[in-house]
Amino acid sequence: MRATTDASKGENPLNSHRPPQQPPTIIGKINIITGGPAAGGPTTVGQRAYAERVLSLEIPSKRARTDPLQEDQIITFSSEDLNGLQVPHDDALVVRLIIANFDTGKILVETGSSVNVLYLGTFEEMKLSKGRLGPAEYSIYGFSGESLRISGKIDLPVTFGTYPLQKTIMTTFMVVDIPFTYSAIIGRPVLRDLGAVVSTPHLKMKFPTRTGIGEV
Repeated sequence: MRATTDASKGENPLNSHRPPQQPPTIIGKINIITGGPAAGGPTTVGQRAYAERVLSLEIPSKRARTDPLQEDQIITFSSEDLNGLQVPHDDALVVRLIIANFDTGKILVETGSSVNVLYLGTFEEMKLSKGRLGPAEYSIYGFSGESLRISGKIDLPVTFGTYPLQKTIMTTFMVVDIPFTYSAIIGRPVLRDLGAVVSTPHLKMKFPTRTGIGEV
């Protein structure tokens, strides 16, 4: 004769007397820090207009979509995108891109940056004239709060992906005169214009093109 328990009925006896988890007690609020061109620009008028857009619930019309050929493309990531990776990892997404027709490596994709950065050493390697630099309306600060030396800003074409799944967009870079490990930083403005989706676990970014989904 066999005695029955709660476990035989499909219940876990380890969880039968466990109280439900309580929500944490909120003792204060910390807001995020915003700024730069991603927040409406340097003027009060631009920042106010940006805030009004953020606070509104207006749904953009289909007429506002600039490329109807890309509307129905679905971007997904699967285990196949992990080929060649050692997982788990905590690596940053560092890519090669074509900037101003230069095959440029060691470019950091940083979703936390509201600006795109080109380091002065990379700028000089491209043999670009400093006369092409425009004035920078923004300030950039490092992690310790120090102001970074901005030489100016410049618009350059950047090509993502491999032909025929490629897209080239004009990108505004802040040229910064400091030593750094990377050649450039690609931030949120480019990811927005590219329509890109970044997956840190897969160390890959994908984006729609007129011929299908491109990737870097």
